[in-house]
Amino acid sequence: MIAEVIVDVANEQVDKVFDYIATPDTIAGQRVNVPFGKRIIEGYVLRLKEKSDLPSNLLKTIISAKDDYPVLLPEFLQLNDKLRDAFHLRNIDCMRLFIPTQLRSGKAKPLYINFVETTESFNPDELLFSVRKNATKQIELIMSLKPNVQYAQTELNKKYSSANVNKLIDAGYLKQTTQAKLRSPNFVAREDKKVTLTPQQSRVVESVLTNRNQVHLLFGVTGSGKTEVYMNVISQVLNEGKTALLLVPEISLTPQVLSTFTARFGKEVAILHSGLSVGERFDEWQRLRTGQAKIAIGARSAVFAPLTNLGVIILDEEHDSSYKAESNPRYQTHDVAIFRAQYNNCPVILGSATPSLESFLKAQEGEYVLHTLPNRANARSMPTIEIVNMCDEVRKGNTGMFSEKMLSQLKNCIETNNQAMLFLNRRGFSSYMICRECGYVAKCEDCDVSLVYHKEDNELKCHYCHRRYKALTNCPSCGSNYIRMGAMGTQKVVEELKNHFPDVKILRMDFDTTKNKNDLNELLAEFGNTKPCILVGTQMIAK
Repeated sequence: MIAEVIVDVANEQVDKVFDYIATPDTIAGQRVNVPFGKRIIEGYVLRLKEKSDLPSNLLKTIISAKDDYPVLLPEFLQLNDKLRDAFHLRNIDCMRLFIPTQLRSGKAKPLYINFVETTESFNPDELLFSVRKNATKQIELIMSLKPNVQYAQTELNKKYSSANVNKLIDAGYLKQTTQAKLRSPNFVAREDKKVTLTPQQSRVVESVLTNRNQVHLLFGVTGSGKTEVYMNVISQVLNEGKTALLLVPEISLTPQVLSTFTARFGKEVAILHSGLSVGERFDEWQRLRTGQAKIAIGARSAVFAPLTNLGVIILDEEHDSSYKAESNPRYQTHDVAIFRAQYNNCPVILGSATPSLESFLKAQEGEYVLHTLPNRANARSMPTIEIVNMCDEVRKGNTGMFSEKMLSQLKNCIETNNQAMLFLNRRGFSSYMICRECGYVAKCEDCDVSLVYHKEDNELKCHYCHRRYKALTNCPSCGSNYIRMGAMGTQKVVEELKNHFPDVKILRMDFDTTKNKNDLNELLAEFGNTKPCILVGTQMIAK
């Protein structure tokens, strides 16, 4: 047999299929090691065929398989051709979309834990008689062991030393077993709140399940119960033995969505996004590939989750620009989702309170099925929005950053033991530093954009390339020390709020405070459990 292989080399000159002689265990979609020139590199088997157009003496043989299973679904092998033609991508660019980077780099490996349990020859009374009286740790170890109970060896090693544990293993009193351990992402657990669907929601669910080969645009106001519609559709397809894919635009939304869906579906849910650790992403991907998890939740890249027999694909907040990949490889998530839906003969749901013009036009023209949820599910009225003219505040003598109306509402909120959220789409302390004498503005030498002042570090930072500079004390252009701050950021807002409400817990949620893996979950948990409390953040808190 001949295997058609794409080699893992990002170069236009080798962006083609190479024929190799297959080994008996070669299968389509598999990762393999192949000889390529003087090197041995990784490749991906697209398909197998009986013979090659090249003479047999020019063909090389696959050296070995890197996995005993196909990492590429048959669906992805077809999707490769679609993506390559539609978005002008190289073959290897498509392949890298389908496979986690950690798996390709070899960094991700299964985690195995050693467990020990007592054997039939274990007799604590006899052992204690033979142990020296001053060997206190060994005595404690023997007394702690119970029959038919598995103990993690690392935990016993910490408590009683590895030497004592190994003595019992070598003597045959403890037997050792190894088990794979899944690394699960942390999230804030919540209770499932099952609700009865409104007639409007029920009609949407019925229509989606009836018209399974259609794209459905769910145009519902905030609070109209779109998430409950998603969960009811997913519940139905799971009952049919199928799988489901739910995409959200921002990584910051995934912990909240994961908590909601895990409360309803338990271990059926897996999450995929770049904020996970190497091991967590690998294990979640494997759970989806092997069918241990039936629901994939994640940001844009999760559209390539290794799910088979898809029953529904959902894009929440479908209008969001982050669904379009702006860096190589470039692709539009909507198009990928629709192709996967056509392959699996399942519906696509595009949900939004403000649909994109493109999707809304297609719905009006009949290309998509349009569903509207104009009312909130709990029958509450929409919130009132009041615009305050800050120029009027200045005329009244208020030169601060907060209007009197906002301060009054915040004070009332705190006095009633409630929570408040302040949204500002600008992080840092000040958006720029400017010289009042000559007008010089500090800019990044590489990106030519204004540098943002971060007071906590007393540095100027570029929010594009993350380069750092010393804060200005004198103008480098004219030497003046008249340096003024620009527009305020979240750090400045928090500082001002602490002056007005010194006894109130004030949290900040932006890119600077959520750099580590668990920061976002911890902030959400702290905000959920603290009253009164004020949360200041960028677009991360908008949902």
